[in-house]
Amino acid sequence: MVVVHNSMPEVEFSDPRVSYHAVGFPPASTRRTHRLGLLESHLDKGVKLAVGVSVAHQMNADHVMMFDADDYVHSGLAEYANARVGHPGWYFAEGFIHTAGTSMVNHVPDGFHLKNGSTAMLRADLLGVPDGIRVDSTKAEVIDAIDDEHLCHLLGGHGLWEEHLATRGHRMEALPFPGAMWVIGTGENLSGNLVSGRARRPIDEEIKAVFGLVRPSRSSATLRSMLILARRIRWRLTAPRWKVRRETEPAR
Repeated sequence: MVVVHNSMPEVEFSDPRVSYHAVGFPPASTRRTHRLGLLESHLDKGVKLAVGVSVAHQMNADHVMMFDADDYVHSGLAEYANARVGHPGWYFAEGFIHTAGTSMVNHVPDGFHLKNGSTAMLRADLLGVPDGIRVDSTKAEVIDAIDDEHLCHLLGGHGLWEEHLATRGHRMEALPFPGAMWVIGTGENLSGNLVSGRARRPIDEEIKAVFGLVRPSRSSATLRSMLILARRIRWRLTAPRWKVRRETEPAR
């Protein structure tokens, strides 16, 4: 695992398989509560991921998966990819959404890759990151080296990699099992009401084993559910009417 950061994150474990790489440019904002514009956010993320891909190239990685801090990933992904060296890659049509602190997960049977950024394993040479990118590259150098559309919408956004690679003669396949779990309600992501009407299942032994998710106590989960309900009620009472309408539109 390659972690690209502006300043070393606080971690409570050590693992030789995890490497940390600091970029020389500042974060897009130093204000913890600051909300970045979409383009600004995607550009900052795309530059950092381009640096991470360059590190993966140096490690002679066959496949690369980019994932966000608010996601859990299936424990069998590396084994699956390592058994299929040279394959163009896989997108995660199926996955889960979990509201932090609750005892349930919501199953997304199709189209998960259209909602989440941790949903593609790609052959490293198909990611479109030139060899000249380095950890010590400036933000301007990375932007100059990679097309804006590629940098912002594929690397920095929830890019439709399967469509992009198909136009270049490379066919990705849908992963045959749920590959990731999106954790919402952490206070650090823009999630909205993503789970209404979706099939739910408890955090059982399979979910715990595959995703490493720990089921909270019943009292803790109940309190969390009450806080979420109160937050949604408060949001509906205070949000502009057009936002409420958008929030209550049925999922497509």
